[in-house]
Amino acid sequence: MKAAGQLPGATFDDVVMVELRDIHAALQMEQIRTFLPFSRTWLEHRLGISEPKELMLIEADQDLPPEIRKMDLLLVDRSAGNKLPRGEGLYVFSVPTGLAVKRVEFGLKRGFVVTGPGISEELEPMEIDRLLVGKVIFRGEKM
Repeated sequence: MKAAGQLPGATFDDVVMVELRDIHAALQMEQIRTFLPFSRTWLEHRLGISEPKELMLIEADQDLPPEIRKMDLLLVDRSAGNKLPRGEGLYVFSVPTGLAVKRVEFGLKRGFVVTGPGISEELEPMEIDRLLVGKVIFRGEKM
């Protein structure tokens, strides 16, 4: 018998715990701040994520208009890391100060244009794939 108000065990099968990492720490440092629960069903049906173990969360430390504001919670698909970007969008890169969110667009000369606060540079495919951590797939804004 279950106590009144207790959830059935099947409910917990739908919960995936995703690590919230410190954006100012290198990925290899394993600076996990906490874990946040997500619905496995929501991740699969809404975002098309079949492998939730490749996910991580970071909190934006600065604005990247128009998509991101400081303190937004960003869900990152790490399966896109160490590969060439499959499309334009927001990506997370490994930088000397930790992790950085930057916009990636296709360049005119077979490379990629990477922009962020105060920077705009064109990177060759060999440069970008070794720095890429993952792709931002969802943003939860601060209320």
